[in-house]
Amino acid sequence: MSTTSPRKQSATSWARKVALGTYQDPYNKPEHEHTLKGRELYLFVIFYTVCVGLIVLMFELCMPVLFNPNYPYPPDESPPK
Repeated sequence: MSTTSPRKQSATSWARKVALGTYQDPYNKPEHEHTLKGRELYLFVIFYTVCVGLIVLMFELCMPVLFNPNYPYPPDESPPK
């Protein structure tokens, strides 16, 4: 009966084994195709633009900044002349 001593593994060999294991994972494949094409991309861009516009409008209704000629001053005060 021969006994063999376990080999010490360096950190790089362990990292290589981990990397090889991740490459063998069937669910860890990089996606090489664009998921949004044609009509889907067009609808996504329109939806995103509408949502950003609605958020800006919501903030402008609460605290007007863009279209307020008296911006730095509260609504009940007028700017000094």
